Amino acid sequence: MELLKVLVALGGQEVRADQIADALWPHVDADYAHKSFTATLHRLRRLLGDDDAVLLRDARLSLNPALVWVDNWALEQVCAAVDEALRAPPGAAPDAGLRSLADEALALYRGPFLPDESEQPSYIASREQLRLRLLRCLARLARRWEDAKQPEAAAECYLRLIEADPLYEAPYRNLMLCYQRAGDLVEARTSYERLRTLLAARLKAAPSPETQ
Repeated sequence: MELLKVLVALGGQEVRADQIADALWPHVDADYAHKSFTATLHRLRRLLGDDDAVLLRDARLSLNPALVWVDNWALEQVCAAVDEALRAPPGAAPDAGLRSLADEALALYRGPFLPDESEQPSYIASREQLRLRLLRCLARLARRWEDAKQPEAAAECYLRLIEADPLYEAPYRNLMLCYQRAGDLVEARTSYERLRTLLAARLKAAPSPETQ
């Protein structure tokens, strides 16, 4: 399972075997790491029930998209579809279609990637990359709705992202600015206080200077 997690965190496609071995067995020599990688790959294929689910070609490991579904990949595809839709002039992209894409993205994002595991740098990098990708996508949607005089729809994007990932500060800042632009300073302040209280209770920390 650790091999599968690292593979997904590193993108799941054409990941160098030695890179994975270094991540999983950082303190052993190359020969032992290679033997461990080979044995672990065999166990993973057996666990998944199909040798073709994980492909090893030219010393690079890939999940087979014909047999394996990865929510990270699906989320990226939805965000790409949002980007494509937003390239059209305002009014050209149907509002219902944009809302449907936002709903799909937020349904796919169930929270931070492997939140209880911090040993692997690749987990942290993947976690932040996914968060930032989704936030940028939702921020573009939200500004489109703000420009269309639909601030409630814009705020809903950020609120749902906060519900999925309540300790992620960035969407709180976006939500506060959204309320501020709509002239609702009470809700902007309430959003800040919600974050401040949550960080104090969960992490014994204060919001970042940027948020303050």
